[in-house]
Amino acid sequence: MKSILLTFFVCIVTCTTLFSQEDHPYDKFELLNDSLTSSSIKQTLLYYNQQKFNKPFGHKIYHHIPKGKTFWMHFSLPKTEENYYFTIGNSYLPHGKVYSYSNGTLDSLETLHYITNRGYKQVFYRQPTWLLKAKNHKTEYFVEIKDVESKTRLAPQLNTTNDFLKLVEIEYFLTGGTLTYVCLLILIILILFLVEKKYSLLWYGSLVFFMAMAMLANKGIGPQYFWGESEFLITSTKSFSHTMMALSSCFFYANFYPFPKRLFYLKKILTIFGYISAGLGAVYIYKMFYGGLYDWYIVVWAVLKPMVFIVGIIHIILIFHKVIPFYLGFGFLNSIIGIFIFVYNNPTYQDSILKNFFFSELFNLGLILEMTLMLVYIISSNANAKNLASKLENENNTLKRSFNQNLNEQTNNLVNDVHDTFGSYIEALNLQIKNNSDHQLLQTTIKAFRNDYKILLNNNFLPNIDTHNFYEALSEYCKKINQITTVHVMLGFSNPNNTSIPKPLTLEVYKIVCELTTNVIKHAKANTATIKVYIDENTIVLNVKDDGIGMKKEQQKGFGINSVKKRVQFLQGVFQLTSELNKGVSYKISIPIQSTVTEQLYYL
Repeated sequence: MKSILLTFFVCIVTCTTLFSQEDHPYDKFELLNDSLTSSSIKQTLLYYNQQKFNKPFGHKIYHHIPKGKTFWMHFSLPKTEENYYFTIGNSYLPHGKVYSYSNGTLDSLETLHYITNRGYKQVFYRQPTWLLKAKNHKTEYFVEIKDVESKTRLAPQLNTTNDFLKLVEIEYFLTGGTLTYVCLLILIILILFLVEKKYSLLWYGSLVFFMAMAMLANKGIGPQYFWGESEFLITSTKSFSHTMMALSSCFFYANFYPFPKRLFYLKKILTIFGYISAGLGAVYIYKMFYGGLYDWYIVVWAVLKPMVFIVGIIHIILIFHKVIPFYLGFGFLNSIIGIFIFVYNNPTYQDSILKNFFFSELFNLGLILEMTLMLVYIISSNANAKNLASKLENENNTLKRSFNQNLNEQTNNLVNDVHDTFGSYIEALNLQIKNNSDHQLLQTTIKAFRNDYKILLNNNFLPNIDTHNFYEALSEYCKKINQITTVHVMLGFSNPNNTSIPKPLTLEVYKIVCELTTNVIKHAKANTATIKVYIDENTIVLNVKDDGIGMKKEQQKGFGINSVKKRVQFLQGVFQLTSELNKGVSYKISIPIQSTVTEQLYYL
């Protein structure tokens, strides 16, 4: 990942030093004095004769043209034997016109759409271009420009035929290379979708597709080659593409990022933003069929700008919580930085062609970097998911074998418990019937039989228990035990942080409580037993204590203790037993709430 970022910045630094422009004809350009206005070429000629074109054009590419005002620029060419091409570097300039004036003659030049007489080649140039034919006398040229944008890109170029074709070649090489890379991204994501069958990848593919559409529109290539006959596409493709990019990115982020529960609200915000973008896009569909709404793009950008800002904050939060890697947030913020650089930076003509290209296309280049990093994240996430799935499958098989072994042991323990408990009662009843024992003794034996039978049923009945009714289930169990035994069981329960416990883990802890309580009833000869459950953010702590006869060390390996120990070890917990003769037994068990085993319990 570091190599990708390093390569990106090395390319920018290296390319911005190449193709430097040695000759700068921009000092030839003069502007009409700001205090004057002119709406006609005749008035402009009058101002020229009065030497009112006295404001230097400067070296900035972007200029501010007040809305409704005509911007006038002047330059002159001496006697020349070769043709020149004058170009304004703005594909979406609403109005541009060039006049020539020489020997008292005023002519209006036509805008070129293509250049012929280049052998088999025919160059179609997408920016406003005028041919300045060779003349044997000095000629004055006046450029009339109108625009409705607050920031107008002029970037005038005055080149000979060869230099002009070189400029076209460089720009098409840069733009073509960029679009080729974007198409490669689309192809890769389609292959990934066909292999992985993840529909969230379609949102990513849609994002890259509309980014390519926005680039085609921004560079004027779309109207030149693809949709030159559609007024809607010419005027609305850029803003519509940005709207669909917002829709695609929000739904992609919401469906692909692994949001934890505590940050699930961020997913909802992204989903809401996606639906808002869909509503904005629906208006464009209406506009395509019924026309009108010429200023709708202003509303769109008023909505999209704060949305982009909030999505950037969401990425920072996700990075802080280590939900997504740092480089992903860097890629997203890089395109936002590109917007701010475009708004507040004004490159100069002294910069190289490639440097101006990078600065003017920094937003698109930032998007391409973001898409590349996102593709790396998608591929690495899929690879990690497959590795994790393989690892989980192996662990799952191991846990299943362990669980089945534990289940067999539990079954054997249950059989032995039934035999030990009820076998003795059956033999006692048989002897009493044969010896015609008195009725009272027979009733006592049957009552004891019934109580032990109820205890066994309670211990093997597993309620539908989860984190919400955990306390109620334990309380109900203690209540039933108190009704059928002479041991008084007391329950203490504390969950101060309202920590959520996985449902399978609540069932396991419930089983442990039942086993320890049964031990107390059957073997401790106790009057009271206390069960305390304390839950913090990471651990369940269980304390069970009785006031019975206690047990010796050799007895601590029986009486169902081994079964509890194995269950606690299976849950990656800690089991402690302390006992003194005639002072009872105390059990302390600590079990982690989140562990590999806890997650696997869902699949057993």
